[in-house]
Amino acid sequence: MSWKSLPTDKTPKIPPRIEEDPSVVGPVVLRDTYEVGKTPASVVFGAELRLPIDLISDRPKKEEGVNNYISHLQDRLKLTHAEVRQKMRIESDRMKTRYDLRANTGGFQVGEKVWLYNPKRTKGKSPKLQKSWEGPYIVVTRLNDVVYRIQKNPQDKMKIVHYYSFSFG
Repeated sequence: MSWKSLPTDKTPKIPPRIEEDPSVVGPVVLRDTYEVGKTPASVVFGAELRLPIDLISDRPKKEEGVNNYISHLQDRLKLTHAEVRQKMRIESDRMKTRYDLRANTGGFQVGEKVWLYNPKRTKGKSPKLQKSWEGPYIVVTRLNDVVYRIQKNPQDKMKIVHYYSFSFG
């Protein structure tokens, strides 16, 4: 029986996102164990997984009451989730900073020489051996942050291109 055929009061509810409601204790999607510094098991279950060999070799821990165990587990999970969220936020900011350093924020200036990427397929020839770059062209105007008007010679027709289509000359 699929969940779609269940009565409406029994359909599964989509849980709120943890960032929206910090009181919710549930699994967090991990990007990478290295980034967050926790294993998926410790984030989801509040403790590392125990293998059968661990049960044989380790001494059992002191028993604690069910209510005491639950409160400790909730505290551990909340602390772990807060730590993971903070580390993921820090890593996200670090990745954004690194990306922004390499992003083409300045663009090209009017009068700069550029090469236009324009791959042409000639039947019977390998695309690898054909010339894909034309130029040099001169940037005539900058229409917006990513679209430019370029021209090869003053007599030639101008072309409007996206900046991903060309490179510095």
